[in-house]
Amino acid sequence: MTESASEQPSPSDTTCAAPGCLKEAHLKCSRCQTVRYCSKACQVTHWKAGHSKACRAAPGAPANRPEEPAPDAPAAPEDALARQDRL
Repeated sequence: MTESASEQPSPSDTTCAAPGCLKEAHLKCSRCQTVRYCSKACQVTHWKAGHSKACRAAPGAPANRPEEPAPDAPAAPEDALARQDRL
């Protein structure tokens, strides 16, 4: 069985997106899922180089930021670790 050209990822899909890096990428941006990286360090470099402004969450993906509670919502109960830290 042979794969057609449309089923094979293009070189840009498998190359790290960080500026100047030509290594094979195995990690995806956890937010947009569209760019790939060879390492966490390259992901940070690309984020600071401008991906932070262009990155959008993939459709159907959960948001990375928790929603802020409504102003009239009761405060969350204090967890055991937070109480222990005060002791």
